[in-house]
Amino acid sequence: MVPSISRARRPSPTNSHSPRRCERQKIVVDLSEVSFLSSIGIRLLLTSARGQAQRGGKLILTAPQPCVRGIIEAAGIDKLIALVADLDAARAALAD
Repeated sequence: MVPSISRARRPSPTNSHSPRRCERQKIVVDLSEVSFLSSIGIRLLLTSARGQAQRGGKLILTAPQPCVRGIIEAAGIDKLIALVADLDAARAALAD
């Protein structure tokens, strides 16, 4: 099976208010093995980034394959969510 963000599952209503979901976090999403990004995946990334920003956290995307990078750039997601080349760059961006 090819990894894809279109298969991401939404949190169940029973755990949507757990303490972990409500705290500020620094999140790195490693896209190195993702070969397809659907509109549902895009929405998941944007919603997650917005939620973290509202809590003072940060979400960074890293290492997308060329096809996925193209989708991210065409959709303008790279203007809303930091997109970096690798995990070292992500760590540096989170340190700021």
